[in-house]
Amino acid sequence: MHISDAFTTEIIKIWSEISYDDNITSTENLLSLPLWQNSLVRTGNKPIYYKSWSSKGIQNVMHLMKDADNLLSFTEFRERFDVTTNFLVYHGVVSRIKLLRNVTENQNKKHRNFSTFVEIDWHTKS
Repeated sequence: MHISDAFTTEIIKIWSEISYDDNITSTENLLSLPLWQNSLVRTGNKPIYYKSWSSKGIQNVMHLMKDADNLLSFTEFRERFDVTTNFLVYHGVVSRIKLLRNVTENQNKKHRNFSTFVEIDWHTKS
């Protein structure tokens, strides 16, 4: 992404550094994750910004969701937001979101398993 306004570029850079978080702790956290200039949401190994999407109010992962568990299809996305975009571009973003969701679910399973182990171990020793 290239932004010609130096002030805007600097603000985005600072905001990205301040709001950086490489750990998604819950589904709610994932859904509220910003799409733009986020190091976790990348395509082609680069953070993204699609002005046409942003101008239609698409800012967070939750805007790509049909409901709590399902992402919008390409057709649903275009119809809901009246966005002209490329199928491959949309699916590049969706693929990354799916990957992040899988990582989050796996981390939560590990945490629950560890918590159960600690709880069982504590009760056994009591």
